[in-house]
Amino acid sequence: MKRAICFGGLLLGLAAVVGCSRSSDDLMRQQIKEINKLADAFESDASEAELESLQASMKKTVEAMEALNLSADEKAALKEKYKEELGEAGKRLAKAMATKMQGAMQDLMKGMMKGMKGEMPSPPPLP
Repeated sequence: MKRAICFGGLLLGLAAVVGCSRSSDDLMRQQIKEINKLADAFESDASEAELESLQASMKKTVEAMEALNLSADEKAALKEKYKEELGEAGKRLAKAMATKMQGAMQDLMKGMMKGMKGEMPSPPPLP
């Protein structure tokens, strides 16, 4: 039993060390994965708490990327390398967010129409 606990502790320690030394490529792939997860969340009408959790995770990834202190040339090369994947993920997220906003606007308009009993108010008389 002690051996299993020690082995488990060793694995956790190794995972922590490996996690701390993530490369810019690892972080960029993580960022793309998180953007896709956020798009999934919008598409599946996830709760506010889930959206906030995903946004917090994305913020940590961005902070980890900034902590690498990459030069402008390194950043440009990284963006170019992942340009296609990042672009696709960004488009998917934008579409998911727009669809959610459109649904929210339709619900708002339905509520307004219901409140007005389906009648639009008359415009005020012109002077």
